[in-house]
Amino acid sequence: MASTVVVQLGQCGNQMGPQLFSLLLSDASATCKSPSLSSSSSNYYQKTLSRYFHKNDGKNTLKARSVLIDTELKVIESSLVEAKRGGAWEYDSSSIYKGRQGSGNNWAHGFYQHGPAAHEGILNAVQGEAEKCDSLEGFLILMSVAGGTGSGLGTYVTQLLHDEYPTSCLVNPVIWPYASGEVIVQNYNALLTTASLYGSSDAVILLPNDHLHKVCSKLLHLKEISFKDLNKVATHILASILQPAVPHSSLCSARDSSLLSNWCSLSDLCTSLTPHSSYRLLSIKSLPQMPKHSHAYTNYLWAGLIKYLRQMLLTDSFIEEGMDWSSSLGKDLHELDPSNLFSDQSMYSNSVPPSMRQW
Repeated sequence: MASTVVVQLGQCGNQMGPQLFSLLLSDASATCKSPSLSSSSSNYYQKTLSRYFHKNDGKNTLKARSVLIDTELKVIESSLVEAKRGGAWEYDSSSIYKGRQGSGNNWAHGFYQHGPAAHEGILNAVQGEAEKCDSLEGFLILMSVAGGTGSGLGTYVTQLLHDEYPTSCLVNPVIWPYASGEVIVQNYNALLTTASLYGSSDAVILLPNDHLHKVCSKLLHLKEISFKDLNKVATHILASILQPAVPHSSLCSARDSSLLSNWCSLSDLCTSLTPHSSYRLLSIKSLPQMPKHSHAYTNYLWAGLIKYLRQMLLTDSFIEEGMDWSSSLGKDLHELDPSNLFSDQSMYSNSVPPSMRQW
């Protein structure tokens, strides 16, 4: 089973990391505990562990396949404590690089000063984690583009991994800053980061804070929204493309257990969605989005979810609430075949070649 190494960069990346690993592990554990699933679910659980975790020598402790990088120690220490507090898994203390001085929201400071100074230390940490993988599939690089460390040092690390691991997939989920502004130089940082990632990353997944905030306020009904809430929504959306989409009926059938090998791998993601260097930016539209206490009172059907997703694509909406249902390309949505909703060529821009339109 190919493994993925998660690289957590800066304050944002190191705050998202613990939530992402906990979510992936809880998803796999919940599948094992479900009485409706057969023994094939244990295979699902083991494949999740193999992909994102490894076991400590001589102990039964799960260690995350992750490298923690920051120019300040405080956030990394918080991540270590948060992971250990959960008790289910923890970080490997040898896969950490920490500096002593921040980047001051300056992209050039992170890229040109911290990058070269940290080159050897970061490479050693990444190599140590990569050597623990039987088969390294690629790197998932969590970062923000507003500050100096995530954007500047994050860009440097992405270029470093691109040069050192040319056959591995590099996927950069990036948190896009609020349009109203978080940092006075965020536009410059975002522009420099995006332009650089286009030449070194295989896929850049945009997660705008404005969209995440809208999910928290309108769908989850949160009154006081913190960055932890935004990160939780972001990790849920990200996990929806990392874990395999396998129907319960397939899990219940021993003869269909081979479907468990059809993971949404990083290589499949890049091959299907970013096969050309001119198409690197990706966005995710995810359903359903609701408070956890509402799950027991909701009964979603797959056909209904697909129709909602199609309308979100047509209206360029990030959430299902308040969509314009009049935009239907002249066709009655209820008469369309749910299995063929995304094959209509008129849904796609003329700038996208037909061979690259995936559904």
